[in-house]
Amino acid sequence: MKSHKEQIVRVNFRMPKEQLNRLKEVALIRRVSLNSLFLSALEFYLNDGREKGTSDQYILKLSQNQKNLKVDVEIIAEMLSFFVMHYFCYTPELPENQKKALLLSGKTRHTKFMELLVKRIQTKGSSFDSIATDKRPDHDSINDEN
Repeated sequence: MKSHKEQIVRVNFRMPKEQLNRLKEVALIRRVSLNSLFLSALEFYLNDGREKGTSDQYILKLSQNQKNLKVDVEIIAEMLSFFVMHYFCYTPELPENQKKALLLSGKTRHTKFMELLVKRIQTKGSSFDSIATDKRPDHDSINDEN
């Protein structure tokens, strides 16, 4: 909304008719006035190609990703607690003479599990990939908006 103190001036300039026709088409497609299209394009150009609120959008996206990660961690913690409860409730304790063989077998199975987990993460990726590949606004643009 424009303040009552903001002054509007009329500006005349020349441009090729073909370019004006293209701009009219874009304005029609976007359902905006030609004046609004010019003002938006000029504002975008003057901001060095940064749209207004880019850093705000980025911070909002990071906040949403953080919430998603928090939910993921909560789900994993709950699953782990169910597994531990199940393990303690349904696994009988072993005699001393069988514990050594079980530890060796457990270490082997754990190593295999970790190898499969690493392979899966490398092929499928993880939740952190989307954060790492996000286009972040440069530091100056964040300071300029404040």
